[in-house]
Amino acid sequence: MCLKMKLIILLVLSQTFIYTLSARHKIVRDIYIVEKGDVIIFGNSKLSIEFTRLTGRWKAMKNERKIALLSFDAQQTMDVNIEGKNLMEQQPVLKKWFHSINANQSVSLHFIFESADNRFRLMHTYILYSGEKTLERLMSFVPAEILTNERVMKFSLTIPSLLIGVGSDCVVDVPGPFWPSTFTAPDTPYDSLINREITYHSTPDAGFGLVSITNKKINLTISSWLKSSGDASYNTTLSGNGTAVSLAFDNNKAAYLRKGKTFSSDTQQIVYSGSIKKNLNAYQSMINVKMPIQRKTPAWTKEAVILEVLPEYFTEGFKGLEKKLPVYKEIGFNTIYLMPHWLGGYSPIDLYTVDPRYGTKSDLQDLVRSAHALGMRVLFDMVIHGFNKTSPVVTQYPDFFYRDINDTMMIHPAWGSVMTDFMNPAYRKYMEEYVKYDLHTYDIDGYRVDAASYKGPNWRKDISYPAYSSGSGSPLLMQDMLQAMQSEKPESVLLNEVFGPVFYTVSNFSHDNQTEAMSFLIKKIEIGNYHIDIYKKHISNVYHLLPRGAARVFFTRNHDTSWFYEFYGYSPLFMNIEAIHALFGIPEVFAGDNNYKFNPDDDKKIFEQYRKLFSARKEFPEFINGEIILDNIISSNADI
Repeated sequence: MCLKMKLIILLVLSQTFIYTLSARHKIVRDIYIVEKGDVIIFGNSKLSIEFTRLTGRWKAMKNERKIALLSFDAQQTMDVNIEGKNLMEQQPVLKKWFHSINANQSVSLHFIFESADNRFRLMHTYILYSGEKTLERLMSFVPAEILTNERVMKFSLTIPSLLIGVGSDCVVDVPGPFWPSTFTAPDTPYDSLINREITYHSTPDAGFGLVSITNKKINLTISSWLKSSGDASYNTTLSGNGTAVSLAFDNNKAAYLRKGKTFSSDTQQIVYSGSIKKNLNAYQSMINVKMPIQRKTPAWTKEAVILEVLPEYFTEGFKGLEKKLPVYKEIGFNTIYLMPHWLGGYSPIDLYTVDPRYGTKSDLQDLVRSAHALGMRVLFDMVIHGFNKTSPVVTQYPDFFYRDINDTMMIHPAWGSVMTDFMNPAYRKYMEEYVKYDLHTYDIDGYRVDAASYKGPNWRKDISYPAYSSGSGSPLLMQDMLQAMQSEKPESVLLNEVFGPVFYTVSNFSHDNQTEAMSFLIKKIEIGNYHIDIYKKHISNVYHLLPRGAARVFFTRNHDTSWFYEFYGYSPLFMNIEAIHALFGIPEVFAGDNNYKFNPDDDKKIFEQYRKLFSARKEFPEFINGEIILDNIISSNADI
């Protein structure tokens, strides 16, 4: 939401007069409001939205052909949770409704609710644009003095029944990263979801948060997402009640309330058109404005062919890897991504101290020098999300870390480390100094950033920023680190592990949509429950959503494949998918892990196949610089 819009909301909440309409009233161009009996109709030439006049409940939404785009029941569709209680469930009274004209000539319709005990005031706002097939809405909350210092846990924006016409005519799409527990293939039949509940990973740091439903008989698609700049996350949930599927957005803007201060949700967009691609492009347009892509990206990133290496995989550690660099160079790798080399690994004890199991500081310097002499670049791993409980950093810099409501340091759920506050100025300065140390000491070319996804709120009361900012500030921290590096070495880069549109604003390229779980899809393909043409639709949808110019790093196996899933070996199907990834993305290959079976060194033919693949990629630069076209060729063979 733009600054001007926020100012309008603050002014409207301070007004004491009521302004309603008793008949059809044209406001701006084709935007109008009608009060008809117990119904208020807010519309333009493309959309009409109906509300119950006495309660302000959203009742219907129709397109210009009077086709119902959504189905509704009697519940409210916006709420805010304070200390675990939903305020709209307390039945606040609708005190007034009115409209306002915004600076961009859109029109907002506002409903003001007040609690019976005067403890809070809520405003539901709906926004229409002239001639557009888009509805926006948001919720604002003004606490009474007695609520100050209580906690907002989240805002919720729901569509009680996401349905156009008959369920059997509809399919659902949730483009973005896939995990086995939340896997939703393109064109998933609507009826297969009516007895399920799926909560997807947070957005915009680990996905897009967009859900679409398409009625293929009448060629109509409706899509929804939150219009976020990335300063807070949200989760999308599909839940079926046995007859229909509901869509919910939990906007995780957790914070302490402050006296008289208006607190608003992000804006939800609801868009309809004749095809899903048009709606995806509308989302992409929003991304290009709200989360513009990082522009200081050196040209070499497009030509990168990355080898991920685990230091302990090599018998002599750094020296063993250094000896093998010429072999990797001949295969076609030009970038080495070195997994953690410091004490503590992904739960750091000391980022400045080399783990003696792998060699010495001098050995690591020799490794980087040898790589550069071969024309190869080197990326170190980077952990920003926490430090090991035994790390001296925890006791030396206690302000770096999260606190819960009881003022206890909070522990990272995956690594057991003490979680860092991404927004803490002293911590951000510490990490800036650390990246400059690595540049000066090792002359590296950048970092792969581990697990920068958003975390929950930091409930320390002495911080000046909202509680949710501590967990959603990783892009700002990464921006500081990248600027610090590029000020001394302009060719430096950040490769982000976690896939999400917000990270393209601060990193130069990102890992693709959770492809360490590709073994899950390979199994589905082998038993006939999935075909590669469905994967093509999935990739196509993602490309239509990503910001223009986004550089994607693909792999079909990385260290997480074995650590969190299962790897079944370098089968012909696996290698075919590797070829697909390498020929329209930036390829990354895992060198191996002694703790798990199946490594590319086990069979000389495996690396030979990679060599041929990378040679073809280099011979035909269209694979690197050409336009990617995924929707123009249709085959009757599902294996193509």
